[in-house]
Amino acid sequence: SGMVASLVVVGPELDRTAAFARGGAFVVSARLLVPDLLSGRLLPETIDGIFINHAHSVGELSAEAFVLRLFKQGNSHGFVRAVSDRPDAFQRGQGQLEKVMQRCFTNQLEVWPRIRKDVQDCLQHGKCQPDVHQLTLELPQSVQDIQRHILNIVQTTLEELKKDPKLDIGYLQVKDLVSAAFDAELRQVFDPAWQSLGPRARRLVNDLSGLRRLLVELLRGDAVEFHTLLDSLCHVESERGAPAWLY
Repeated sequence: SGMVASLVVVGPELDRTAAFARGGAFVVSARLLVPDLLSGRLLPETIDGIFINHAHSVGELSAEAFVLRLFKQGNSHGFVRAVSDRPDAFQRGQGQLEKVMQRCFTNQLEVWPRIRKDVQDCLQHGKCQPDVHQLTLELPQSVQDIQRHILNIVQTTLEELKKDPKLDIGYLQVKDLVSAAFDAELRQVFDPAWQSLGPRARRLVNDLSGLRRLLVELLRGDAVEFHTLLDSLCHVESERGAPAWLY
């Protein structure tokens, strides 16, 4: 409880130079830490350790991975602890768990499933017992139809990309589209081969990102917001032109 009371949430409006000089425990985004570390406002050797939340989303080119590299380059004794509540995210791709551990500069792995005795004791005899209520809402028929069409388009797009001999996306599936880590997984697959891809393959890759945005907006936004996004994707003014699935 003492640690929680002393946590300082760092935002753009905070005087970070003075805050870091005072010391303490900080909750801060990687995007804010990058310029602070590069400018010398925050020195790596003054950091005792870093805790990384949502470790499954730490991609090779992510801001979190860059922060950790800067930290370890300037501080060989500082510790890194990375946690994740998405064990399924480490099953996608070859050696995904090992890659994430390398990016986080960790060499020890601990798994805490619900069947573990310590977890069971905490859940069953802890002071704060969870009160869970599950609510299920049925989607309107029109939304179900739109969702089905989007998923069909995604399936067709993935099948087209799998025909490209330069790409290895055998583990990507339609169900992965709903994952928050989908965009990061796309970058990990396509970034190494991006320069060798043809115009059609690049357009299909961009289409996947747009389709995921449509699927998310379909469930989170209202009809006007969804139509606005759809209209912007269909009339995008860029070198790649409109999405391939539009025709």
